[in-house]
Amino acid sequence: MAYTRTIGVVDYVVMCAVLLVSASVGVIFSRTGGRQKTTREYLLANRDMGFLPVALSIIVSYISGIMILGYTTEIYQHGIQIVMFNLFNILAYVISAFTFVPFIRKLQITSSFEYLERRYRSKTVRRLGSLLGILSATLYLGTATNATATAVEAGKGWLHTHERF
Repeated sequence: MAYTRTIGVVDYVVMCAVLLVSASVGVIFSRTGGRQKTTREYLLANRDMGFLPVALSIIVSYISGIMILGYTTEIYQHGIQIVMFNLFNILAYVISAFTFVPFIRKLQITSSFEYLERRYRSKTVRRLGSLLGILSATLYLGTATNATATAVEAGKGWLHTHERF
């Protein structure tokens, strides 16, 4: 009996449920307003959040199809040498946490772009930094979306190796 890769009714129900719950959370909090009354409270949480929620938020924001597909492929092709990459990443995060974060926190700024404006006394430099940040994020999100779409496409069975483009 041949195995066919298809997405069934249960798969669609689960995907729709996940999307519905995610959208509902956003709608509920947009209607109730949460506890935030000012923009500062909303964007910075009154600078009152602990280490763990901030760290988890940053980590989760970078988990994507690139990481899930890329790491497994990397390990399959080259072995576990990616462990060294991750160890040095952790070292870089620790160094950043004890050098850059206290410096930025002391300045009471909200972004690296605000720092650029203060450091160089130029809105043009801040705008250029923002433009490069937007470009970088756009390229990253395009790649992350493509990786996820490729995985779904392969699972759905839409990939046909015999087709020519």
